[in-house]
Amino acid sequence: MATLSQTLAEKISAIVDAEAYRNSFWGIAVADAETGEMLYERNAEKLFIPASTTKIWSSAAALHTFGPDYRFITPIYRQGDVDSEGVLHGNLILRASGDPNLSGRTDPQGHLLYTNMDHTYADTFSGILTGVDPLEGVDDLASQVAASGICKIEDVLVDDRLFNGEVEPGNGMAYLSPVVVNDNVIDVVVTPGESSGAPANIFPNPQTAYAQFDSSVVTVDSSGQTAVQLERISPHQFHVHGQIKAGDPPYVCVARIEQAQDFARTLLVERLRLHGVAVEQSSLKPVDRQLLPAEKDYENLPEIARRVSPPFAEAIRVVLKVSHNQHAGMLPLLLAAHAGKRTLQEGLVIQGETLKQMGVDVEDVSFGSGEGGSLADHVTPRAVIGLLRVMLRHPAAEAFRTAMPRLGVDGTLHDAVGEDSPARGKVYAKTGTAVWWNSLGQKMFVLGKALAGYMDTSSGRRLAIGIFLNNYQTPEMALVMEQGRVIGRVCEAIYTVS
Repeated sequence: MATLSQTLAEKISAIVDAEAYRNSFWGIAVADAETGEMLYERNAEKLFIPASTTKIWSSAAALHTFGPDYRFITPIYRQGDVDSEGVLHGNLILRASGDPNLSGRTDPQGHLLYTNMDHTYADTFSGILTGVDPLEGVDDLASQVAASGICKIEDVLVDDRLFNGEVEPGNGMAYLSPVVVNDNVIDVVVTPGESSGAPANIFPNPQTAYAQFDSSVVTVDSSGQTAVQLERISPHQFHVHGQIKAGDPPYVCVARIEQAQDFARTLLVERLRLHGVAVEQSSLKPVDRQLLPAEKDYENLPEIARRVSPPFAEAIRVVLKVSHNQHAGMLPLLLAAHAGKRTLQEGLVIQGETLKQMGVDVEDVSFGSGEGGSLADHVTPRAVIGLLRVMLRHPAAEAFRTAMPRLGVDGTLHDAVGEDSPARGKVYAKTGTAVWWNSLGQKMFVLGKALAGYMDTSSGRRLAIGIFLNNYQTPEMALVMEQGRVIGRVCEAIYTVS
């Protein structure tokens, strides 16, 4: 009679030894999360590109440092005196706290919302909006200023000196800044016109004088295909072009903002004016950093408004459920700021030291980012098991586990298995996908497709699993996405046997 390990090996081999993977590499480790007993290994001590499973390492270190109940506080201070008529003879200063969710995601109950296809991925796919006012956080601060009795100010300053701004190491599309409003993008919602040949309608959200949009998108009949692109003309000007099929749902693309502090300043000025607070300076004036006070001087400045974030566990849920590159990339920088440092490299050193203090063996890992986009990012399946087992005993264990996508239910795992899958809902795990374009062969080169997390099996056992596929080529994007479902089949094999 075959043992459990033999049966599991046979079932996994039937999937991963297929001809399609003759040039590829699989790394898999399956262990009892409580005891550490290894149930299955394949290349478990080899280094693999983890793609976005990198985010569980930065999330674990951040949860350990800040705790799941930590809240970001973003204050507004005033410089100068307020006279009897409510005129502030000076400036307001928004002091950025590193809150990645200053607006655009908070529901009335104070929870952070997410969708299975986050709007920040709308460079490749049409994004899905949360339905919340993207300036809700900024509007909250502006309303507090108005409620304080101030009716006129000279200017608004934004202090973004918490840590050094960095370009995201992955695709370089996101700027990692301590001030983040609507993920520092403007969502452009494109809807079909009334008939074929008619101009499409575009709606920038939020609507702001900070950016201009020119549209040449046309509506095509039902035989056509939607293909919309957004081109940057300048830091403040964008051209939306292409076509959208009649009857199609709205298509969402994003305009990424290069100067986060100037964007936040413009939006705050506009919302202050909506609340009846006059601002003498133009909303488009760049931030004058020379006017910012020294850090020690803040203790002498009156605070007149503050935005308090939902608990940090909610922020980590957004990071892991939707694989949010920008937010995950900020985590090492937040660790750096917490330790009085400023750079991504310093933050990664602190992240490594933190993981060691937690009892995580980091000898067999390499990271150059917090989100999984650096060429330095590599892990072994065994190292992943080690991290997962440490976090299972951590005070933030439940916040960490449930922040990950749930197999067949939500986030980036929502469609990895069918509704009738026996493993559906039994796995909480972080996914990862890293793809480059093979120009010579006109194929997509999948550097890494991965999954790492926890499984509750049919026998009641909790497992730690790490599954990595590296170096897979295909001419079709559909087959790139299909690899997520292949990993879903591996999860089903593990679930039914274990």
